[in-house]
Amino acid sequence: MLAQLVLYLATALPQSAPPAFRCVLLEGLDGAYSEAGSINQSGEVVGLTVQPTGFFTAAHWNLDGELTVLGRTDSFHYSMATAINNSGVIVGRGSEWFSFPLIWTRADGAFQLEVKKPSYACAVNDAGDILCRAGLLTNNFGVLVERNGRQHVLAGSVMGLSNDQKVVGEFLQGGAYRWSIGGGYETLSKPVGFFDSMAFGIGEDGTVVGSLWNGAAELGAYWDAAGRPHVLPATSVRAVSTYATDINALGWIVGSQYGTRPGDDPNLPRSYGTLWVDGVGYQLEDLILDGPRVPLPFFGAMNDRGQITGTGIVGGQHCGIRLDPL
Repeated sequence: MLAQLVLYLATALPQSAPPAFRCVLLEGLDGAYSEAGSINQSGEVVGLTVQPTGFFTAAHWNLDGELTVLGRTDSFHYSMATAINNSGVIVGRGSEWFSFPLIWTRADGAFQLEVKKPSYACAVNDAGDILCRAGLLTNNFGVLVERNGRQHVLAGSVMGLSNDQKVVGEFLQGGAYRWSIGGGYETLSKPVGFFDSMAFGIGEDGTVVGSLWNGAAELGAYWDAAGRPHVLPATSVRAVSTYATDINALGWIVGSQYGTRPGDDPNLPRSYGTLWVDGVGYQLEDLILDGPRVPLPFFGAMNDRGQITGTGIVGGQHCGIRLDPL
């Protein structure tokens, strides 16, 4: 019991030179608004762009940054791609008033996934298992759809899926969890002084990334494979909210911080994409040594090569980006 109450702070290892990146713009249709989300190990990225009609549509960018509009089924004006696996299977959502999960394959195009609605697909692993978020704001739940069609209904808001079918999420009453088919729910512990937690992603070794809430601020955090919580170290951002969204096989953790840096107007806080490597945090826009250096507020995904996706501000509008390690 006492061990669960100990705060496992992330301790910095001897600091080496931070990684450096090339910034690749993932532009939308005719330079329109775009957002980049998931990335696979080949560097393919999915997200959304805006059609001439003004509706969002699912998008795919290849390693060269070339855009393919994935489109939608005839039932929807709107679509969005949320995840891609290493076989190129893409999942996401289509919507009119409520959301419906969609799958895109290179052979079949877009089709609906038959699960409880309203819902949308938020993750797909290399086995082809698909994780969906379902329900309304007051009654969220998740559905894991195995490749063989078997479905598992999960509590609360689901966030991440690993290749060995582990799922992370948050209970409706609060608190992060890790779940597996064989082991069920594992409530992720909160250190003394923390009252709530959220999980946003899971690594292949079972490490979970997310945040902890202490009543005054949200702090970026991760839980190791044994379920022990670690608070991510502070950076130069005076942050009121920090969260981690993904972790790769190198142990790099990516996320975002909301606040101000020294020299900023304290009345104009903003989000800063953040990378933690070997226990040290960096603002990602400071690590760009090639390509456009643009404000990078939103980050979501990272592969084992260290490529990171997110959304930057270019010419006053949102533009998907991919950061490639140099």
